[in-house]
Amino acid sequence: MRSMSYTHLIEEHPHLFSPGAFIDCGFGWQTIIDDMCLSLDFFIEEFDKEKYQDFKINSIISKFGVLNVDYDNSDPSLKKIIDFAIKLSYHTCEVCGKPGKIYCSNKW
Repeated sequence: MRSMSYTHLIEEHPHLFSPGAFIDCGFGWQTIIDDMCLSLDFFIEEFDKEKYQDFKINSIISKFGVLNVDYDNSDPSLKKIIDFAIKLSYHTCEVCGKPGKIYCSNKW
């Protein structure tokens, strides 16, 4: 269910997102994505704004039932924050946000 918009999140953290960035996933992951953005913000603000000024998120989507974040800048510290959010998505329902697991409902 993707009827609502994540636009507010991009507006709250404009320096984290590239122009044209988008978020396309269910609202069950809203807390995960919001916490990831807050953590990235905190890390960048606390450590070195200039070093991380080229960090930009291009998109956040659901891919094969897991959060997928496309971003520029492969700094190991920022990657750990993003990887943690991705790992949380493995155990969280994309639709409702309750604990969940990945399963295959349709064999290809």
